[in-house]
Amino acid sequence: MQSGEPSQQRRLASPRRVDPEAYEAYIKGRYYWSKRTIDGMEKGERYFQGAIDKDPSYSAAYSGLADCNSGLAWHGFKSPSEALPRAYAAARKAIEIDPESAEAHASLALVLHHRWEWAAAEAEFKRALELDPQYANAHHWYGDYLSITGRHQEALIEAQQALQIDPLNLMIGTWLGLRYYLARDYDRAIEQSRNTVDLDPNFAAAHLLLGESYVQKGLNQEGYVELQKSARLSGDSPLYLAQVAVALASAGKKTEALRIVRELLEVSKTRYVSPYGVAQIYAALHDKERTLKWLQVAFDDRAVWMTYLAVDPVFDRVRSDERFQDLLRRVDPGV
Repeated sequence: MQSGEPSQQRRLASPRRVDPEAYEAYIKGRYYWSKRTIDGMEKGERYFQGAIDKDPSYSAAYSGLADCNSGLAWHGFKSPSEALPRAYAAARKAIEIDPESAEAHASLALVLHHRWEWAAAEAEFKRALELDPQYANAHHWYGDYLSITGRHQEALIEAQQALQIDPLNLMIGTWLGLRYYLARDYDRAIEQSRNTVDLDPNFAAAHLLLGESYVQKGLNQEGYVELQKSARLSGDSPLYLAQVAVALASAGKKTEALRIVRELLEVSKTRYVSPYGVAQIYAALHDKERTLKWLQVAFDDRAVWMTYLAVDPVFDRVRSDERFQDLLRRVDPGV
């Protein structure tokens, strides 16, 4: 079952009259975006662009275009340098067309969050929620922001509210589990991830979080099985494949984990591979020097997942190292 967010789609289009073909393209774009695979998000991009071509003053279509590019960066399919400028430009255009659009402000907030622009991101999230307290994605993404900044209880409230508004939204359900995971409540993370997998056994991100939660709980074989599924279902996202290696490393299977590192480095010659994922593998292998080396590469790359550095349990063993703390301060000067 895929949530095309029907409860929101009827509200999100601008109250002005929209070209019917543009609106139909927008709805299809949201449907494909919601799959969170590379094929789905790239198809979503094409539909949003088609909506813009039909109606160049359609704010919601620009928001959709922004969200696709944010998603391509978050899921590790495209580099931040490629995807985030497009996401930022589209979100800004959406606000320029309709300054009162909660959807547009939430899309901009997400991009700013991915770009480590912390204060500006929070301001945009709050503006989106002020404009429309029932916009589920604003609660959903703001919850992630709050988790990353260590405000776990507030994050959980936002995530629960998002799911209450849109209970069949697979990504919102998955990220409720992520709120528990980042707060180190692995039992609840596993329970919530299973709930989402039950809704759609082919949703990659839910298997990803379920696998990661198993690994952190010490259930490495169960984690490995789920992470293998997530990598396959994601369309072979290198970032997802890196989590398979984390499971192997956590189980003491160093040779197998390092084989995946070599595979990722080979893949990086032809497509984007997030250095953050490589750093996670070395952290799970308890190789502090290579962990810190790859985190520096991820910092230089402006890798999207570096926003999780303060709360990612994979890095708990190196967290006290002064070099790690220095990187953390450079990602978020407010820590």
